Amino acid sequence: MHCYFIISNATINHYLLPNNIFIYISSPEGKIVAMSISEKLGDKKPIFKDRNVLLSAHDPVSLENVVHRDEQIDCYQNHLKYALEGFVPDNLFIYGKSGTGKTMLTRLVLEDLLIVAKDLKVNIAVININCENDFTENAVWQSVNDKMPIPEHHTRRKIGNSCPKHTTYFQDLLNMYDGILIIVFDEIDKAVSSFSSVDFINKIVRMKSATSGFSPCVICITNDLQFASNLKPHVKSVLLQSEMVIPPYNASQLQDILRIRAAAAFAPNALNEVVIPLCAAIGAQESGDARRTIGLLRIAGDQANNRDIDRVVTEDDVRNARTIQEKDCFFEGVRTLPLQSKLVLLAAIFVSKMDGKETTTKEVYATYCTLCKHIGMDILTYRRVADLLSELDMLRILSSHVVSRGQHGRYKVINIPRITALLELRIYDDPRLFSISELKVRRLRKYI
Repeated sequence: MHCYFIISNATINHYLLPNNIFIYISSPEGKIVAMSISEKLGDKKPIFKDRNVLLSAHDPVSLENVVHRDEQIDCYQNHLKYALEGFVPDNLFIYGKSGTGKTMLTRLVLEDLLIVAKDLKVNIAVININCENDFTENAVWQSVNDKMPIPEHHTRRKIGNSCPKHTTYFQDLLNMYDGILIIVFDEIDKAVSSFSSVDFINKIVRMKSATSGFSPCVICITNDLQFASNLKPHVKSVLLQSEMVIPPYNASQLQDILRIRAAAAFAPNALNEVVIPLCAAIGAQESGDARRTIGLLRIAGDQANNRDIDRVVTEDDVRNARTIQEKDCFFEGVRTLPLQSKLVLLAAIFVSKMDGKETTTKEVYATYCTLCKHIGMDILTYRRVADLLSELDMLRILSSHVVSRGQHGRYKVINIPRITALLELRIYDDPRLFSISELKVRRLRKYI
């Protein structure tokens, strides 16, 4: 079986495609030229040995592979060692910026704890909850109950969307468990921002097993250093028994991490000697985020791998990769909108700034017509402008909802997100629309 592509002025990561794929290239004369992937590759050798090592999903497989986190690992192990002695560890809050290794360290330390507990025949169970995925209270309870250890003879019950029933069922499952239960809530701030409460955690840590007499140990992971300050006093006293802050990586530490990843990811002599120090320096200056810095190295490698000659990662590749990494897809999507869509979006932004005017399709269309006349642009029909507003809604650049006014009918009200309003200057990057930037809302109101 063969796959076929029609491409023009495009570059392909050839080494990722199997040999039985043919590429059809449209030449400037309009002729279709076919070549096999083998012919396209020629004698080129990919600079990557294992590109997957540079992906964000790749984590160290054991604590022995983790560098520059010895102090944090030691602190973590000292905190959890009481579980091996038959005691419930204190509840723990882990703070740190994105990419500092909070989730990775927690996973590896707990995996190590379970291995030791099995050897010592200590009954310990770990439940991992990602609140970025399970961000409603019902979803959190559902995940916890689905992952709770149960006796062999017990059949797990299915419970609908009822938090009180989930709470009762969790207590039932806890009563049947005779070991130490550790529950990890990763990205806990995402759940709290969703339903504005950590009462579900408060309920969990206050429950006790009728069999063991133990309460669950809760480990909460968050990027928000101010998270604890928003908790109620009675919740703080229960949850904040221990805290640990994981610092961002510095340039020297990032260099060591990058060298380890690069040795596994790239072929020999694929990197210029300045590449790793430069990536580490950029990463340390901006955030100390190891994940983002590794991503910078991966993008730089892609830049070099796409070239026909000089397939070595250079300083220029790193700087180009930084530009690519910093490109905001949302901003870029607005910048590349068709001219008529930009005019419709500008009209909606203008109307949203007018006091006493509701941003309806009717008001947007009137403003749109004024803007078109100002720059000498053809005016689309009302129906077509309504379609463009729907397209912008689909792209989440703006949002809309239908309002019913009884006998006065129904109409669509358009909401401009705050980030979209900030895009106005980016729209004016289009030279055809620059003159609109000189219009004032007060002046524009006279023509509507």
